Amino acid sequence: MGKLEDYAVIHPYFLRATGNQLRVSCERPYEMEANPELDVRITSLVYTADQPYATVFPVQDVLQLRTQITAASLPANLTGSFDWRQPIPVWKWTQDAAIADTDVNRNSLKATVESTWQSLQAMAGGDSGVKWLNVVRTTSSDFIRASELRGQSYRALDTLVDVATHLKMPGDEDPEVYFAKAAKRGDRYAGAGMVYDAPSNHPPVKRLADGRLPPRLRLVPLSEFGELRMELMANGRLARMTNRHGASLIHFRSNYYDGNRGAPDSDFFICDIWFRLNEQQQWEVAAVYPETGHTRNMHNVTLDEMIKRLPY
Repeated sequence: MGKLEDYAVIHPYFLRATGNQLRVSCERPYEMEANPELDVRITSLVYTADQPYATVFPVQDVLQLRTQITAASLPANLTGSFDWRQPIPVWKWTQDAAIADTDVNRNSLKATVESTWQSLQAMAGGDSGVKWLNVVRTTSSDFIRASELRGQSYRALDTLVDVATHLKMPGDEDPEVYFAKAAKRGDRYAGAGMVYDAPSNHPPVKRLADGRLPPRLRLVPLSEFGELRMELMANGRLARMTNRHGASLIHFRSNYYDGNRGAPDSDFFICDIWFRLNEQQQWEVAAVYPETGHTRNMHNVTLDEMIKRLPY
C-alpha cells in the first residue's frame, strides 16, 4: 500500500449501503515535493477491540482516488462514489427530503439553536436537564447506535449534560479548592531554578455577589459568535448552525487561567449539534458531536488507539 501518511475514521452515521460519495479538495501545501501523488482510499476492515499490538485486521479497499499533482493542477478536486459492503442500518436522515436553504428554514433553525442553548444554560440554574436529555436521546437514537458500532458506549450526550449542570469538566476540582492551590503556585521567574513553562501565580478573581467564586466554566453566549449561518450536510438532509467561519456554537469556556501554560479563556468542552427536519417539518436534534481534543486526521497511532481516541 505504500506509506500511509494520515488516516481518519468515517462515522457510520454518514454511511449508506449504496451511493456514498467522497469529495476531496487538495490546496497547495506550504512545502511540496516535485510532482507528488495524491492517493486517497476508503478502506473497510473488521475490527475487534483490545487485540495485541501487532494484530493485523482483515482490510479491503472500497474506493481509491489517485492523481499526480503539479503546481498548475492545484487546487486538485477528486470525486468518487462507493457502496458499503458490510451491513449498515438505514438511518432516518437518508429517507428525508433535502432541506431547502430558505429564510424560513434558516430563521427557524436559529430559533431552535437558541432554545437548545437556553436549555443547557438552565441546567446550571437548577433544571435537572432530564426532560431535554430524554428527548434528545430519542431524536438522536440513530447517531447513538451508529457511534456504538465501534464497540464502545456513546458518552457525549451524558457528558454535555454533566458539564452544563456543574459547569466544570468531570473530575475537575471545585472553584474554591482549585483557586486556593492555583493562587499559591511558585513564581516561575524565581532564581536560577526557574521553569519557563510552569504557570505563574493565578491572578485575583472577582467573586460573585454572594461571595462565591465563579464556576470553573461558563457557556459562551451565542451573541459572542457574531453572524450565525445555516450549513447543510449529508447531501442537504442535515443542518447545523455556525458562525461565519464554520465554528460550532456550544462552547464551555474557563473562568480561570487554567488553559495550556496557564492561559485564560480556554474552551474545555465544545459540541457540534446537528439537526434534521422530522415528518412534521420541525427541527430536532439528530446528533451531539463533541469536538474538544478531537483530531480528525491521526498520524502514527495504532488502530486500537485511534478507535479509543474518538470523542463520542
